[in-house]
Amino acid sequence: MYKLTVREPEKKQLQETAEDLRVGEIGVVVNVRDYEGDILLRCFGNKWVSLKNPASTWSNSCLLEIRRLPPGTVIELVLE
Repeated sequence: MYKLTVREPEKKQLQETAEDLRVGEIGVVVNVRDYEGDILLRCFGNKWVSLKNPASTWSNSCLLEIRRLPPGTVIELVLE
């Protein structure tokens, strides 16, 4: 297992959908009960993966509401 820690710069981003992310961009899920706070990574092949729960993936379409993480955000992955 591992633990994720996110440290964002002060500036908050507007909400959008995960479909708006480009490959390699990361967002935090908002306003979706089962996935609230999950960190999504946009991958190649029109896919998304949750960094908090890598078993959760989406293909072709992902309309979850997210807040894009801005440049300068630090995501720390600690193996447990």
